[in-house]
Amino acid sequence: MSLIKSNLKIIKEKEEQFKILETIKKEGLKFTQLERAENEIKVGLSIWFVDDLRSPQFIISFELLDALIKIYSNGNIEVAKNCLNSIDWGIGFFLNFNDIDKNELLNKTKHNEAIKYHFQNKIEKLTFIETSNKEIIKLIKKILIKFKFKVFTSKQYSEYVLKIENEIKLNEKIKELEMNLDGNETPLNYDDIEVANSYWKYKGQFSIEEFKWCVDNGLAFGYKINEKLISWNLIKSDGKTVHLFTLPEYRGKGYALKVKSITLITILKNNLLPLSYIYDDNTASQNLSLKLGFQKTLSVQSIDAQLK
Repeated sequence: MSLIKSNLKIIKEKEEQFKILETIKKEGLKFTQLERAENEIKVGLSIWFVDDLRSPQFIISFELLDALIKIYSNGNIEVAKNCLNSIDWGIGFFLNFNDIDKNELLNKTKHNEAIKYHFQNKIEKLTFIETSNKEIIKLIKKILIKFKFKVFTSKQYSEYVLKIENEIKLNEKIKELEMNLDGNETPLNYDDIEVANSYWKYKGQFSIEEFKWCVDNGLAFGYKINEKLISWNLIKSDGKTVHLFTLPEYRGKGYALKVKSITLITILKNNLLPLSYIYDDNTASQNLSLKLGFQKTLSVQSIDAQLK
């Protein structure tokens, strides 16, 4: 185990994360994906690791439920390099920091297998998601290879955001979405989640933990015919919608529109900004999002690393 601890500052509380976000906005720092950052702060299940509290240039965000890692950066590659190199990526992520209380993190959620994993002395898998800066992607890959990981880069996908101008527009959008519903939309249960997880080709180590959290918090929805689940959509613990899926034999009949609509209504009523990430070859999901008023903002990639 490495004896060197990272000097990144740990930001666990919502209030402190919001202060960092406001500093970034106020100073006009060249960060992207701030809508995503605001969503994840509001939900409160991500921990931030920041280079400089007064003038942040680089943030690592760690999702507690599924151990997915996000990067927020102003594009300064030298700062990014120093921050990423301050981490021993071969051990559990949390072991790189002196001031992290394991029990405190475990008490944040009962779905804590990802937290336990990242207190281990050795790990075998890491995933960085939704990274927009190509130079930082190259840098992450280079560093992980040094730690004997085999690294895979995803194909390109894009961020889609539904921006609401004011409260009047918000209420109008909710009413518009409610017109798409027919009453057969339903919250998912644990059995439904097992089905949904089995169909998700992008699932990770701890996706089922995340999905169970969605059920516990009323953030997973589906459409059923004769009690059979045929379409579904979920809201993750970082506030974005994921895994919009309809069984092949039921496609083209508007069921995805219905479950997407009930999901978006829930997001809006929870004071979150509707946000999705869609692969560039998934034209059906792209077209549905555009129909609902989403705008494409930027392109991203993910990195999966598996120990050799």
